[in-house]
Amino acid sequence: LAILEKRLGDRLSFTVDIEEGLLDVPVLKLTLQPVVENAVVHGMKDDPAARLDIRVDGYRAGDMAVLEVSDNGKGMPAERLLEVQRSLRGAPREFYSRSRNFGLTNLSARIGLFYAGDGGISVASRAGGGTVVKLELPVAGKREGNRSEHAAR
Repeated sequence: LAILEKRLGDRLSFTVDIEEGLLDVPVLKLTLQPVVENAVVHGMKDDPAARLDIRVDGYRAGDMAVLEVSDNGKGMPAERLLEVQRSLRGAPREFYSRSRNFGLTNLSARIGLFYAGDGGISVASRAGGGTVVKLELPVAGKREGNRSEHAAR
């Protein structure tokens, strides 16, 4: 974030609001990085003067920690959103090899493996209306033995 803020200056604002009870919950390393990077790259695409506001909210919903990354960027047309959603739902392997959604698809697969099938990613967006990426992660993951090695607080 520091690099992005330095590079983009006042064209980028970033807000983080995480519930106090989630601050000590381990999260798989490099979980937010591809999501935030996508927000910057795609949210400001083709508009060198664009100003982007990114917000990360973290809260608990039952046994899940929910991390939402929202932006006020360009958003996606319905067809593109459907393509992204398909790639996250486990479309056939051939789709992944041709996918333009490598970062989110890879993150979705990592979350599925690390949390033994629990958790996941959902995306909501509309052209001209920004994007919201929602990550749902089990608070008490099934793979406790791997947490210290692959997770960060």
